[in-house]
Amino acid sequence: MKKKILYMIFSPSPSSIVRAEAFRWILLSHDFDVDYYYDFSSKREKLIKKTSKIKIFIFFNLLLRLLNKIISKYKRNSIIREIKRYDAIIVIKYPGYAFMQMIKQNATGKILYDIDDAVWLPSFFGKEVFCKLVEIADYISCDNSYLMNFTRKYNPNVFVLNGPSQLELFEKRSPSPPNNDIINIGWIGSQHTLFYLYSIYNVLEKIGQKYDNVVFTIIGTGTDKSKIPEFEKIKTRVIETYDQQSMVEYVSRFDIGIYPLFENELSLGRGSLKATIYMSAKVPAICAAVGGENEEIIEHGKNGFLAHNENDWFSLLELLINNEKLRREVGQNGYEFVRENYSLEACYTQLYSNFLSKI
Repeated sequence: MKKKILYMIFSPSPSSIVRAEAFRWILLSHDFDVDYYYDFSSKREKLIKKTSKIKIFIFFNLLLRLLNKIISKYKRNSIIREIKRYDAIIVIKYPGYAFMQMIKQNATGKILYDIDDAVWLPSFFGKEVFCKLVEIADYISCDNSYLMNFTRKYNPNVFVLNGPSQLELFEKRSPSPPNNDIINIGWIGSQHTLFYLYSIYNVLEKIGQKYDNVVFTIIGTGTDKSKIPEFEKIKTRVIETYDQQSMVEYVSRFDIGIYPLFENELSLGRGSLKATIYMSAKVPAICAAVGGENEEIIEHGKNGFLAHNENDWFSLLELLINNEKLRREVGQNGYEFVRENYSLEACYTQLYSNFLSKI
């Protein structure tokens, strides 16, 4: 009899969708049944946010909020009634403690809690709630070794689960003809991580001032333009939203992919999905040398580059802007690395050996 798996997703962020939905077809091909529960509605939340800013829609906004609560409660009660049917429950991102308790009390299958942020920080749950959440779960999967080592203090059944880089989607795409007149520096993420661009704001402005043929493409900004740094000297192209298909198209047109971070604990908790997505498209990646995963997967000058400070960022960007051959060589090496370590099959093997084989 097929084992039944339920993914419970509590955030619409791109990384949480990848860490759940990317596994669908490979799980089905290995004779698992897979269902998905989404504890949010992006459309409803977007409408609530939009109407809250218009005075004449205040009453309508209140009704929407009430309706959203009713629907959310109904959905939660419905899934709790069904949860006994599943042999494994994989919880992604940010479940509330009370709901996590309900899952534990009603589930008969094993619970895996998947973490890809330093969620013990006050900006997320805080340490007290984090400890309770990881104690409830039977297993914990983490996006990198920093998260794993911290979490192991509170739950010994913890392992690293790489996020699939979606290499297979990039391999299906036909190559685009090169545009030798324009150098496209790219960043992909969400509106919640845009603030990292401020760490290299001055560098990008200097690049824009010196190189008239450089464009900086920012993908996943959302609609709140106040969160986007106001660049003055570098030409920018802004893409508010994307799905898997458009992500592949946009990233494949990058000449250089960047992954800036700050030197803090929040950054240490970040995985390298952004970098491995660039690598999957054969795009050379420049990543902040901030502990964690980047320094583990990047072999500087071979499959990517590590930048320690603003001088590094500027010199590395300038090096790649002026050296097409180097861009191709490093991009190809990055692709070979990802194909071996971050393919869907490789990530599934991690999931199976550490969790699915035990249910």
